[in-house]
Amino acid sequence: MICAPFCRVGFVDFWLGDQLTSLEFIFFDIEYFFCFYIYD
Repeated sequence: MICAPFCRVGFVDFWLGDQLTSLEFIFFDIEYFFCFYIYD
């Protein structure tokens, strides 16, 4: 992220960043799922 404005960003870098951003919502849902069923 530090060198992104100064270096060329390839398809693999862009794709990996997109995948990690999309997984954030899944991890939040999994955390909510476990907390809901443990403390229910």
